Amino acid sequence: MDQIEQIDWDRVRRFKFTNTKTPKSWPSDVSSISINGVSLLGVDLRNNLYWDGQRLQIVRKLGWFERGIGILVAIATIAAATFQGLEYFAPTPEVNQTQELKK
Repeated sequence: MDQIEQIDWDRVRRFKFTNTKTPKSWPSDVSSISINGVSLLGVDLRNNLYWDGQRLQIVRKLGWFERGIGILVAIATIAAATFQGLEYFAPTPEVNQTQELKK
């Protein structure tokens, strides 16, 4: 029977970073993760990402272009609904004339 490998979590936490220099474009307080450190990453059944048991906050924001498109679509939808409501509740004179001719 296969044995499950036991992990020394204290050792993994001690050696979670590499001893290499990071690229100059990275923030100064960011380090690269060692192969041992990768063991600290985890995923739950809903695909939420965890680092050393702490859920990582993933922020999803729309950019200015997407927000602008959303606002334009909302305005167009409200305008279309308003005009449809006006036609339904306040018929045009042509509709009134057609109804009078039928009488």
